[in-house]
Amino acid sequence: MSYSFDLIVVGHLTIDEIRLPGKPVRKSPGGPVTFASLAATRMNRRTAIISRVGEDFPDDYVYWLAHRGVNLDGLHRDSLLKTTRFKIKYNEGMEKRSLRLVTRCSEILPKDIPPGLNARAVHLGPVVGEVPLETAKRAREICSTFSIDLQGYVRRFGPRGETTIAKGIDPRLIELADVIKASEDELNLTLSSNTARQVKEGMNLREDQILVVTRGRSGSTILKGNEVVEIPSYPTRKVQDPTGAGDAFMGILVSELAHRNRLKDSVVMGTAAASFVVEGIGPTHFGIKRDVLRRAHSILKHIQ
Repeated sequence: MSYSFDLIVVGHLTIDEIRLPGKPVRKSPGGPVTFASLAATRMNRRTAIISRVGEDFPDDYVYWLAHRGVNLDGLHRDSLLKTTRFKIKYNEGMEKRSLRLVTRCSEILPKDIPPGLNARAVHLGPVVGEVPLETAKRAREICSTFSIDLQGYVRRFGPRGETTIAKGIDPRLIELADVIKASEDELNLTLSSNTARQVKEGMNLREDQILVVTRGRSGSTILKGNEVVEIPSYPTRKVQDPTGAGDAFMGILVSELAHRNRLKDSVVMGTAAASFVVEGIGPTHFGIKRDVLRRAHSILKHIQ
């Protein structure tokens, strides 16, 4: 195993059963691990994953990801549990979705991150709270830039797998991160410049920490210190499937930030990459580097 990477993504590879309006159910590999790593590889970054799946995870998915340049040496199979699986259904306008957990795989442990492994950036992308604090601490040790997506930590699941959002997150996780990502729904607010600062203060963020709040078609809001920057979305031709767009966004943002240390440029590149994802179905449409850069340049023109 090569132990040096640009980006390592930690979390469950999932099997997603997605129902889009007017289309049959489609199964595909999913989760932040899939979309973030694939997006970064399209920007010529060396990527790897640390994940756990069950024996039911298709070999075809493994070969498919490896063929696209993702290092899978950190993929562990659990013979006693099934792969984390979701049923996802979108409404007619593609603006809302329901998410139901069907099965859940085992937690990712500190021992799953081998000695000697290192990366410019590590992105924690849990979907069902599968990355405990001790594993997060271990992941923090192997990189210079560390990001956390809060979605997997704030989700709660009912007896039939129905998803709700809980308030609060372990402040020790927040303390570890250089970049924290959450959606407006996960923060339970509609963002404005005032509420943005209240959120930052409520989370006790340091001046050097970056909070990324995604707002779907409305773009994203970036907070660092006293600075609040609104990033518009790219006007895509047609939204085919929004699944994974935010994960691709973070894969590019974090890996580029670790290389460039230029926040605004990294964010618009992530935004551009996400715009390609929604134009395709599943983790298949990421755009090539040249076209991502072209869209990123277009987005920059609309930022104050």
